[in-house]
Amino acid sequence: MLKFFREFLPFKLAVSACCCLIFGNNCVVAEITADSTLGSESSILIPGVDVKGEIGNRIDGGAVRGANLFHSFSEFSIDDGQRVYFDNPTGIENILTRVTGNNPSNILGTLGVLGNANLFFINPNGIVFGKNARLDVAGSFVGSTADSLRFDNNFAFSANNPQSPPLLTINVPLGLQFAANPGSILNQSTVRDSNGEIVGLQVRSQKTLALVGGDIFLQQGRIKADGGQIELGSVFGNGVVGLNWSFASDAIPLTLSYEGIENYRDIQLSGRAEIIANSDSISQSIGSVHLQGRRVTLSEESGIFNRNTGSGKPGSVIVNASNLVELLGGSPINEDSLINVSNSGSGEGSSVIINTSRLIVRDGAYIAATTAGASKGGSLIVNALESVELIGTTLDSQFGSGLFAQSRQDATGDGGTITVNTKRLIVGDGAQMSTATFSTGQGGNIVIKASESVKVSGMTPDGQNSSALTARSGRVARGKAGSLLIETGQLLIQDGAKISVSSLGSGDPGDLKVKAGNLFLDRGTVEAFTSSGQNANIQLQVSDLILMRNHSVINAQASNNGDGGNINIHTNFLVAVSNENSDIIANAFEGSGGRINITAQGIFGLQLSETLTSLSDINASSELGINGVVEINTPDVNPSNGLVNLPTNIVDASRLIAQTCRTGGEATANEQSEFIVTGRGGLPPNPIEPLSSDVIWQDLQTHTLPNEKVTGSQKEVNLISETPSAIAEAQGWVTNADGTITLVAQAPTTTPHNSSLTPVSCPVAQN
Repeated sequence: MLKFFREFLPFKLAVSACCCLIFGNNCVVAEITADSTLGSESSILIPGVDVKGEIGNRIDGGAVRGANLFHSFSEFSIDDGQRVYFDNPTGIENILTRVTGNNPSNILGTLGVLGNANLFFINPNGIVFGKNARLDVAGSFVGSTADSLRFDNNFAFSANNPQSPPLLTINVPLGLQFAANPGSILNQSTVRDSNGEIVGLQVRSQKTLALVGGDIFLQQGRIKADGGQIELGSVFGNGVVGLNWSFASDAIPLTLSYEGIENYRDIQLSGRAEIIANSDSISQSIGSVHLQGRRVTLSEESGIFNRNTGSGKPGSVIVNASNLVELLGGSPINEDSLINVSNSGSGEGSSVIINTSRLIVRDGAYIAATTAGASKGGSLIVNALESVELIGTTLDSQFGSGLFAQSRQDATGDGGTITVNTKRLIVGDGAQMSTATFSTGQGGNIVIKASESVKVSGMTPDGQNSSALTARSGRVARGKAGSLLIETGQLLIQDGAKISVSSLGSGDPGDLKVKAGNLFLDRGTVEAFTSSGQNANIQLQVSDLILMRNHSVINAQASNNGDGGNINIHTNFLVAVSNENSDIIANAFEGSGGRINITAQGIFGLQLSETLTSLSDINASSELGINGVVEINTPDVNPSNGLVNLPTNIVDASRLIAQTCRTGGEATANEQSEFIVTGRGGLPPNPIEPLSSDVIWQDLQTHTLPNEKVTGSQKEVNLISETPSAIAEAQGWVTNADGTITLVAQAPTTTPHNSSLTPVSCPVAQN
């Protein structure tokens, strides 16, 4: 459909150009044709009349039913520079317009209403808003490629099956009825308002601007509804989009619902397209944005913006996509695609809510909620059935992709929270998920629930910044940093990445809590850091295994006069490689060292150390203050005796078995020998020794004998020296009557005989 639009537009513009050459600069190109479906109540186009002080076109007539006015056209397009307004008779609240022909509508000029009525415009074949398209509507505007508008008395004002509205009272429309394959909607409008600001398509405060059809494209185009509601819906197949009305004075009058839709199409913002729903300075209302589709994509520096500068109730940015939400960066000037809600007023900031199967934010794109005011900033909530992927940075590596919630330096309000619910979370190549405070307000928490896995890996291409999950407070901040809470099946932190809570200012850091099945660190960091505050705490509840490799660190440190934090680890096995220098640290500089408490079934490869060494250490000390405490709770292990070092060389047990049977070319495949040992360890018997039914398996292991202490109360014992009997080497053995074998120094005389054991395919054993 988009290809069709691109081919169709030049043709229409060419016709307009020819007409203007014929009729001069004040030409009016008639591309609006009423059909006959309304009979005597048909629409009437009156060209060349005064409309708001300028020459324009007015549409009169139509069918009046209660507070509704119906219009029907076979063609409806507005050329560049043309102004077309619907007349608004007294008592009319809704103007409903359908296009029954086979062509899309090209709105290249101004479309307006001479009054306060809402305008509904449907054309199933498609709608194009050109770069100079403008809306001059005091009420709400709904542009749609639906087949019909549905009402509560089962009447459908249809474009494909046009009928006159019945001669009875008709209330407000309740839904947009779609056919199997609705047309697309394209917006390229970049017109400016009286202040010179690019606004594109715009409605007034507390009104709704809705575009609902098949694929929705914003190519450089903008949509603005300060203090109002913006609705973009991309649907596919038969179904009804609900129209929900509210008549409260402080409420948005019209919102949309999609319970009657099963399948969706795509919404694409590109070429610096923007959707703007800020607060209104007069009504103090905060705008809201709602996108509903299959795939929602923002690329080429496009964005969605919601800013509160007043005291009104918070709005929201809601993106629902059954398949994918994707924000793509890659701009050479570091102005990448984004969704940004901010608060600099006394009212609370808006929230961003994303419901999808997959969320991808990459190459410097980001989603952010910030506050610079007295009230709390907005929150970010992501519900992704399959995965959330935050990948990469801007081209110059200065800014990472990610999710961010901040309380800025001049704010007194708290920062918002970030909540992620998904199956898999991936943060890589310098991307971050971060909450922060740089003010007196508190930082927000990060709450992650990933049923399968969380993977944080890598750094920025220049190696300066890590991929990270972090809740922090800045150097000038006095507010407490937020906490980081992760619940997942498997947490993997590798290649310079980290998860952390930290305070660089005077406030306390938050807590870092992990609940996981496994925690794997490979050159990764788990960190809780404080500069001068207290309680930099880490709690790791890992049901199976914590594995630390290649200089990995679990760290609850403090600088300046801050006290070291507390590290509480509950796991089945805690494993490190001794010579890879992976450490568990709760240190301080001037303050007291922290406390490390480890409860595990087994601890391998780590050593208790009063100072950090080149090996893998557990250490809780202070440079100038009181050292901390390390407590290890492990069954049958005395921490004072040290922890177990894993062997680095694995013994090949097969080399401990005597090899004397034929192999290779000495025997056929069926004649080759085999020797199998099953047991609990120790050395197997030599295959050249004869078998005996009396052989007993013996584990050959070394055992440490307990040290016996001698107390001062023991009496002296007089030792009597006795000459020991001579020890002679056994020369043979004899069998007693009861079958007992006794070794003897003098071998008895025996008659030689052959062994009853006949080996198969084995030669005579060689000693």
